[in-house]
This record gives sequence, C-alpha cells and structure tokens, in this order.
Amino acid sequence: MDPLNNITKLLTMDPTTHSDDSKILYTEDDIMYLRGRWFEFQQTVNQDLKVKYWQIFDVRYREPQRFYHNFFHLRKLYEFYDTQVLPLILSEDKQKAATAINIF
Repeated sequence: MDPLNNITKLLTMDPTTHSDDSKILYTEDDIMYLRGRWFEFQQTVNQDLKVKYWQIFDVRYREPQRFYHNFFHLRKLYEFYDTQVLPLILSEDKQKAATAINIF
C-alpha cells in the first residue's frame, strides 16, 4: 500500500460528484470515537477548556448545511491519519500530537 498514492487520490477527488440525495451521514459511534480522540490530546491542557471546545465542535459539526465536513468526514480523516500518515511520522510525540489535532 502506497501512502502517497492514497494522498493523491484524496486530493484529486471531485467534490461536485455528490448530490444532496447522497449526503454522507455520521453515527453516534463516529461522534463518540472523535470525542475520545479530542479528549486524549495533551494531558496538560485544562479539562474545562477541552470540554468547552468539544461542545463547540459538537454543535458545529452537526449543522444541517454541513454536507461533507461533518463527523463522518473527521473520522475518515483520522482513519487515514492512523493508517497512512502516522507510520510516516518518525519524530517525537509532539509532532504526532500537532498533526493529529490539526484534523479538528
């Protein structure tokens, strides 16, 4: 499996091929998975701050006009990150954390 080939496929996908009838839906499992990912970031970050920003994400990513950039999309990004990007990052945990948090 070639990670760079997979990245190229993602970057060349045509977002206009989706219609309103094929809206990508997310599940509660997607939300709980992402909530877990969010709260695992940096143990030194204030818990109240994590809760505050999760609540903002939770509201925003559920908005009805979010056709594509929703919880399903975020989960797919993390799956790609875990299987394709993370193995390529050979540096410290700080680099891994910085890359992971940028998905949100």
